[in-house]
Amino acid sequence: GQLLVNTVPGADFQTPAGGSRGPALGSDGTTRFSWGGAMEMRRQVADRYLVTMDDGVEVLHAGVGPRDTLSLTSGELEVLLDRPSASVGAVDGAGVDPRDEDALDLGGRAEILEVLARRKVFIRTSEQDVECEVFDYEAANQIAKLTARAGRLVTVLTKGSPTPVRAEGVTWDMKTGRIQISGAVGGATR
Repeated sequence: GQLLVNTVPGADFQTPAGGSRGPALGSDGTTRFSWGGAMEMRRQVADRYLVTMDDGVEVLHAGVGPRDTLSLTSGELEVLLDRPSASVGAVDGAGVDPRDEDALDLGGRAEILEVLARRKVFIRTSEQDVECEVFDYEAANQIAKLTARAGRLVTVLTKGSPTPVRAEGVTWDMKTGRIQISGAVGGATR
């Protein structure tokens, strides 16, 4: 299946200095989610929903700036959303009561809070290519924690660098592009 999310910048939007804010999931722009298996949206608590997708998941995000692009592939993906519902007891235009836990409503406002990708994760931005086993992202601070499968390493290749960084774990500030590594493994070019 596929799901397309378009987040339009508000009237107060201003292009940041340097023309880019970084390729952050949940930011302004268009995001397409594709998956080959199942997609499920389950209410967790109040207005929080967990959306799960599996089997060949692909996420393509194009932000408002030319360098605000991100693609992500993985075996499975979980997205935690905040979906403020209409007033309690109200029925929307489609006749759906927002309190009905079995109702699936993809219309209206939703904010991405967290993204968790697992199994053979590959991320490409305008500045980096990253391979890992787990990509755990918090939208509020735009920080991703990347971990490798046991016996493997996270690999980060930065554009213009001849040698990738390999480490047991990586913390990636997607707003600034800074990467902090833990358990680094060295490499050299000839």
